[in-house]
Amino acid sequence: AFPILKRTGVPATIFLSTGYISGVRTFWYDWLCYLCNQPSVRRSGISFAGRQFPLGENFRLRRENIAVLFAHVKRLPDDLLRQEIAKLESAMGVEYPQEGFDESHPLTWDQVREMSEAGIEFGSHAVTHPILTNLTDEQLHQELLVSKQKIEQEISKPVDVIAYPVGEAFAFSDKVIGAAKSVGYRLGASYLSGVNEQKLPNQFELRRLHVERYTSRSDFQGMLAMPGLLA
Repeated sequence: AFPILKRTGVPATIFLSTGYISGVRTFWYDWLCYLCNQPSVRRSGISFAGRQFPLGENFRLRRENIAVLFAHVKRLPDDLLRQEIAKLESAMGVEYPQEGFDESHPLTWDQVREMSEAGIEFGSHAVTHPILTNLTDEQLHQELLVSKQKIEQEISKPVDVIAYPVGEAFAFSDKVIGAAKSVGYRLGASYLSGVNEQKLPNQFELRRLHVERYTSRSDFQGMLAMPGLLA
C-alpha cells in the first residue's frame, strides 16, 4: 500500500512489533496456523496446553477449528503459549526454515525509515506481539518500553501511540493502560469497532473500523461515508 499512500498523500500509521523487523521469522500466530495446516495433523488434530483440538481435512472446517484454538490460546499466559508452540514444533518434527518464508517476511528497518521519511507515522505494537494482559508486570513494562525506544532510535522521531496486540476487550486493561502511560505513550488504539467522539475521546481506548479480508469495496465505501452507522 505504501506507493499508493505516497502518491495520493493519504496519511497512515503503521504499528510495528519490533522483535520481528529485519528478521526472517513470521509472527507467532502465523507460525501456529502454519503448523495446524500441516497434512500430518489435519486428521488427528493437535494437543495444546492439555486440551485436544480437532482440525480437519476440509479447509473451511479447518479454518473454523483453528479459530476455536486461537480463542483458547489467546487467554493463556504468554510464557505457556510459547512453550506449547515449541512443544508442538518438536512433536511434529517441523523446524522453522532458516531463510524464512518468501511470502511472510517482516519489514526491514530500511523500509521503515524510507516510509517514515515519506510521512508515514509509526507506532508500537509491542516487541513480540503478545496479549499484553497475559504478561507479568516486568514483561509488560519491557514490551511497551523497548518497542517504543527501538522505533524512536531507528526513525529519530517520537513514538506516541501503542496499538494493543489483538486489541479486543480482553487484550488490554487498566493495568496495561497505566503501564503505557508510564513509559510515555499519549494514545492507545484498541481493535474495538466504532468511532471516537471528537470532544471527549478516551485516549487509551481508541476504537477503529475493521477492514478485514472479507470486507468488500462497497462495504469500505459505506464505512467512509457513514462510519457511525456501520461501526
